[in-house]
Amino acid sequence: MRTGYETEDLVESICNKMFFSDFTVRNPSFTKPDRKRREAADILVLFGSVILAIQVKSKREIKKASEKDEHDFSRIIKVVEDGIRQLGTTKRAIDNGWLDQVRSGKGMEISTEGLEKDKFIGIVILDLIGEELFEEGERSRLYGLYLGHKGYPIHVLTRDDFDSLSTELDTLPDFIRFLGVVKSLHEAKLLVFPIQCLDLLAIYKMNPELISKAMIDNVHLSIGDDIWREYHQKFNHSIMARNELNKNSYLIDEIIDFLHSSVGFYPVGEALSSHGLKGEGTVEGYLKVAKELAGLTRLERRRLGDKLVDCLQRGEKTGLSYSVVRNEDSSNCVLILCSKLERIERAQFLYKLCGAAYCYLGLSKIVGISTETSGAPLRSYDAMVLEEVEFSNAKELSEQARKLFGVERRLHDWEYTDPDSH
Repeated sequence: MRTGYETEDLVESICNKMFFSDFTVRNPSFTKPDRKRREAADILVLFGSVILAIQVKSKREIKKASEKDEHDFSRIIKVVEDGIRQLGTTKRAIDNGWLDQVRSGKGMEISTEGLEKDKFIGIVILDLIGEELFEEGERSRLYGLYLGHKGYPIHVLTRDDFDSLSTELDTLPDFIRFLGVVKSLHEAKLLVFPIQCLDLLAIYKMNPELISKAMIDNVHLSIGDDIWREYHQKFNHSIMARNELNKNSYLIDEIIDFLHSSVGFYPVGEALSSHGLKGEGTVEGYLKVAKELAGLTRLERRRLGDKLVDCLQRGEKTGLSYSVVRNEDSSNCVLILCSKLERIERAQFLYKLCGAAYCYLGLSKIVGISTETSGAPLRSYDAMVLEEVEFSNAKELSEQARKLFGVERRLHDWEYTDPDSH
């Protein structure tokens, strides 16, 4: 049986699993005008303009769902209501500017200036300790627990539901996008009956066009129970194939997790001083790159991870390999460089490649990542972002890029192996 300590482990795993400790704050506190110190939330995720506030509430259970009476369920509801009230405290602290500086799980101070208060999302995770001993059909279930609470959304999930949700949608943009769909469907009152979160997720995965059409055409949806189970049974082969295809994408996750080590590091000395790249790595610089990469969906990371593996292997044979990956309908790109060059030379070449691609492709932003080739005994990463910059030699760089990159090829891929198989 799980213990209350394992609920703390849940909080820890949330911080490190999907949300990355670069953007999560554990137990942030604030000072009210009366100088009383209060805890804002169990977890605060600050990602771009989005603020995710998470409260984990636990309650010990000894009865199966079929054995519970009205009073048993009302006690569970009270625990959820406590979590909702605590999220209200979090929202007030942010709205009033009481939460000024917070420290991330990586130990870096993050400023809360510029946060968009209207992009606050509250999540209550209900951990019913003891129910893991019951068969799945005998565990308490939550239906339709989305609240438009005082102008901001709150989603209520059991621990089991959150574990499944964050496994299926294991990047911040994928997770946030789905929460947005839940919000839209509920606020437009398009769900005929209350529905479990995972059943809605299954429809979102199996038939995304249906969800989109419902929201566009204002069509009401009636979704039955156990769709989630059907998703895993009927499409098990497709899910396994998808998971296999995703393997290279987790290399990008590893790079994101590594980037904080650049803070305080002098990667290039004076070698790039003529380009204006001086000084030690900063918190702002590393967070900028980490945010750009963490802002990629799992499918986008897969595409980038596949290119990274290709460059690692080709670079081992030729000594140098690079590729530019542009996401569909985007003016942003990620450039990957793998080489056997000395690190200072590699950093110089990375800057040159990024500048050339930026001018040639007419980009508004490019992220550059460089590393050793596949056979290197030790591995390091350098990363940079060029955004809204001007080059006095833009024409020359564009001409160089024609020789460096050749013709742009459009890539099309799907989450599963075949768009018609799912």
